[in-house]
Amino acid sequence: MLIGKLIFDYQGLFFSLRNFNDVFRTMVFGNIKSFRLTIYNRWGEIVYETSERNKGWDGTYRQKTQDTNVFIWTCHYQLEGEKEKVKKGTVVLIR
Repeated sequence: MLIGKLIFDYQGLFFSLRNFNDVFRTMVFGNIKSFRLTIYNRWGEIVYETSERNKGWDGTYRQKTQDTNVFIWTCHYQLEGEKEKVKKGTVVLIR
């Protein structure tokens, strides 16, 4: 997902931990005032959260690797001079 002037929402993005696409993250362009990426499991538990735009989720929760499953992500962000925006989607973790 790119945030800024161009935004791509990855619905149903596949994410594999086989040394390729091994971290789910966003790419942010522009003057970022605030940022928060949150990933939830199917029970609504937060499995990952960060306010650092260059960090991403490695498919673990409480130091345990997660099984193949669908996860929900939300990204709250605000660019300088703009209102806060929220993007949502799903990501499929493949082992």
